[in-house]
Amino acid sequence: MYITTAKFNSICAATGRRIKKGETIAYDRANKKVYSEFSEEYKKTRSDRERDNDDTAELVQAQEDAYFDNWYQRNY
Repeated sequence: MYITTAKFNSICAATGRRIKKGETIAYDRANKKVYSEFSEEYKKTRSDRERDNDDTAELVQAQEDAYFDNWYQRNY
């Protein structure tokens, strides 16, 4: 499941709310269902994505720190 923008008007599979073209949705490719931003599925997908982004940011920072430490040791 991933977050995207609705290309068509549709109905949320969990809440039954109308989804207008252009709204942010969670789309489940396997089941071909859409979820509005008010559904629990959307909120779970959103929080999973944010957690992944935080993990990636920590990894990048660790690599930059290691690079700087190595550079400093070689030059001073």
